[in-house]
Amino acid sequence: MIRRYNILLYICLTALLTACIREDRSDCQNAIIHLEYTADGETNVIKEHIEDVHLYIFDEASYRLRSYSMTELPDGSIRMNLNDGEYTLITVANAQQHTTIVDGVSDLRHDYYVQHPNWNRPGDVIPTHDHNYIGEVRVRITSDGVELRDTISFRSAHVNMEIQIEGLPAPATRANIPYTLRIEQSHARTNFYSQLSAMGQETIQPTLTYDAESNCYRTTNLALFRMDQGGVVTRESCPHQVVLLDADGTEMVRYSLYDYLQRFAQQIDVTKQEATIPLAIQLHKLGVEIVLPGWNIEDVKPDWG
Repeated sequence: MIRRYNILLYICLTALLTACIREDRSDCQNAIIHLEYTADGETNVIKEHIEDVHLYIFDEASYRLRSYSMTELPDGSIRMNLNDGEYTLITVANAQQHTTIVDGVSDLRHDYYVQHPNWNRPGDVIPTHDHNYIGEVRVRITSDGVELRDTISFRSAHVNMEIQIEGLPAPATRANIPYTLRIEQSHARTNFYSQLSAMGQETIQPTLTYDAESNCYRTTNLALFRMDQGGVVTRESCPHQVVLLDADGTEMVRYSLYDYLQRFAQQIDVTKQEATIPLAIQLHKLGVEIVLPGWNIEDVKPDWG
């Protein structure tokens, strides 16, 4: 993963930043914010998971303060100079090809969402999401001359998923996959409070590849928005349906992802920060089975995810 920390600072009206026009800007700061991500452990592993970071600063009334600048962070810290006051800093990481950040017309924090650029655009396919992370910290700047130091801790906004399909004929060519896999009723958005949006669902259609060695179809780099709310998985927070279609668009398989997670709750923990859901669709002459992939069983990982 690229080791860069380009921060797009959607921050502060001109009046908010105290201007420093000298060549030497070393003392033009009164706040240093360190970035960290500990995943499911205690060690900061931000360089392994985080690339680009967007930073938003909201005032104490939850209004975004609008101006823009860019800075590089070789040491993983944000340095800024702010006027006295209380602020909420929100960071969104890895907003790349499959992410757009929607800023509401009100400039209020609750109108900001992270979503796919193609969501709610008829005819446009959503193959996956980026591996997004969201962080937050509240700070208070005073005029006592003391430099503020604080930390933004990222939380994962996504879940990885690995699906393989067994028992189907190989494609005529690798470029012509005759089957379509969909994850229907997937969450379309998450907001700046790291809450799943009630404003809509979407259909994810991941790209399938054929693995000739294992004689199965596989997804690659598939990520969805989280399926738990506050560390709890319910049918409402996980309404997803795994659907497989043949070359004519006829439905071959439909299965509730929530039911799958309940069946294998001992093996899969989607509440983890770096959770992964392995799933195998096995088609036989007598029917279809939805099971843990064979490689997952062989690895004997009772707390997979």
